[in-house]
Amino acid sequence: MKLTATITTEEPYGKMQRLFASELERKHERSSITLEDEDGNASFRITANDTTALRAAVNTVTSTLGMHEKTLEATK
Repeated sequence: MKLTATITTEEPYGKMQRLFASELERKHERSSITLEDEDGNASFRITANDTTALRAAVNTVTSTLGMHEKTLEATK
């Protein structure tokens, strides 16, 4: 069964493209993460073959976004 999830942020597309560069280049057998520009904002589209792979890919995105958020808070 093919599953998809979308996570859209208010962060600029270019900034997220740099932050996720290594993850977006990585090839996974059971899932993929793509980054799209939605009116200047970053939108992650996650596609997976099963729920376990979907959860792992979503966790990858949300964990990295969480670290980014904490870094922004610490530098204010």
